[in-house]
Amino acid sequence: MGNFSTDPYRTLNIYPESLNFYTFLVGGVIGSIICLVGIIFNTTSILVFARMEVQSGTSFLLICLAVNDNAMLLCQFIMYNIPSLYPYTGWFESYFHSIQGYYKYVWGLNFIPGTIVIYLAVFVTLERHNVVCSDHLDAGPQQAPSKWYLPVFALVVLGTIFNLPKFLDTDFQGHRLCGDPNASTTVYCFMVPTMKQSPSWRLYQILYRFALYVIFLLFVPVSVVVILNVKILRRLRERSSAFSNARRNGRASAVRNLNQNELTKIVVIIVALMSLTQFFTSVAQFMHTFTEPTEANPYTFPLLSDVVMLNSAVNFFIYGLFGSKFREHLKEMVCFCRVRSTCWRNSNPRPATNGERNVNVGMRIQSVTIDNRAFSGD
Repeated sequence: MGNFSTDPYRTLNIYPESLNFYTFLVGGVIGSIICLVGIIFNTTSILVFARMEVQSGTSFLLICLAVNDNAMLLCQFIMYNIPSLYPYTGWFESYFHSIQGYYKYVWGLNFIPGTIVIYLAVFVTLERHNVVCSDHLDAGPQQAPSKWYLPVFALVVLGTIFNLPKFLDTDFQGHRLCGDPNASTTVYCFMVPTMKQSPSWRLYQILYRFALYVIFLLFVPVSVVVILNVKILRRLRERSSAFSNARRNGRASAVRNLNQNELTKIVVIIVALMSLTQFFTSVAQFMHTFTEPTEANPYTFPLLSDVVMLNSAVNFFIYGLFGSKFREHLKEMVCFCRVRSTCWRNSNPRPATNGERNVNVGMRIQSVTIDNRAFSGD
């Protein structure tokens, strides 16, 4: 890592040794658990949606959402969570030192799926709006997945182009020395230092890092999903009485409407959590742009990282909590091997032992005796 006094990217402040434990606990342990659990359950969600008999635009977009969430979680786990274990424990020492030289080249990778996820939430909200706000009682015609192929592809391309400058906008990003140079314990901070100190770079930082981020990744998507969700909730309230009458009359459409309402609630909750997370990240962008990065990053970055990753990891639990159809397909998938094993045992019963045959014969004799007594009236 280099000597503290000669490190051009060292912090100007001196932080206590306890920062290593904070980074280990919040960034290393808690962050790793969130990422690993999120990857496992997002993958499970993808499998569940893929098993559904009728594929809709919503299920396709939710699969895309889970894929991009996994990409974010994997990048964060490799780039930040694993190295955060080293300063306090000494684990993964060679990995910690070797990855520092690659941070600035892969800095933009984590932002690409992050941008795509935000607008996928807009797409899925728009799809739910088209379904729920249809004039038909039976929850409107759903768009086929194929209708979303081109918009999703265009979103991937535009999201990549939008984040290309992030591959070049920092001289260094990673863990730097930030403790007392005379202390026996080395203290590390995860930093995203300000770029080259020139007027043009400063203007770039204000316009791109903050202004464009707030406009295109906060104001525009959040405004759209809020407007659409207000219309969706208003429409659901208007149709609630019609749904109740349909259920009382035993209409088959009532079940379909119930599933559609559950799916709509899931989408509303997901986009609400996304909007809240974007607000926190916008505050962090403001701090990184208009305050000295070394003042805030060592303590706020691990916490903010966990909040963002948690937003990418909780969708499975939202599906399971509010989606009865999702729970049904999940049970079928989990019990698939058990059902196959049971069917195999039923089709290939093992021969009964002598003891079991004697017991079975005795039970049949006792059953016949009881039946005869009942028939004779005893």
